[in-house]
Amino acid sequence: MRRVKSLFIATFLCAVFFLPGHALGDHRLTASLPQLEALYVQRLVNYVRWPGNSGPQPGQSYIVAATDSAVLRPFFPKESGFKLVQWPSSECHILLINRTPDREAAAILKRAKGYPVLTIGTRPINLHQGAMINFYMQSGKLRMQVNPQAADEAGLSISSRLLKLVKIYREKSDE
Repeated sequence: MRRVKSLFIATFLCAVFFLPGHALGDHRLTASLPQLEALYVQRLVNYVRWPGNSGPQPGQSYIVAATDSAVLRPFFPKESGFKLVQWPSSECHILLINRTPDREAAAILKRAKGYPVLTIGTRPINLHQGAMINFYMQSGKLRMQVNPQAADEAGLSISSRLLKLVKIYREKSDE
């Protein structure tokens, strides 16, 4: 039964994703990069666990601090379960470093290190600087890289389901 269900789901997904555009009415949707970043942030919380009481309590919103919150504001409506604030913020669960120069991003990540805050960058160097997740474009699609070591050091756990779908970043050892 489980195999039949898996086969049905796989067939359905193939049909949806691989049908030609005209068969689906050719209604191609486009989203801006900030809109995709906001959507990814809102979905990522389903795959991350915060230690103890450091995550939002039931009924509370996730607090998302962004270095450029203005471009994201339209995509975080009040009823979304997320509260978007401008960095620096005294309290946040998620820190999105977007449209920030490398040197400034490094300082921000250094300041956030060791706290149970999910740090997300938008440039490959952010992973080296200590970000836990990096968004990047590849073939016109928004992709993710994850630094599990940085998440572990902050006490966050990232679901193995997510880790199977993303590119894993590993620090190069000096040995």
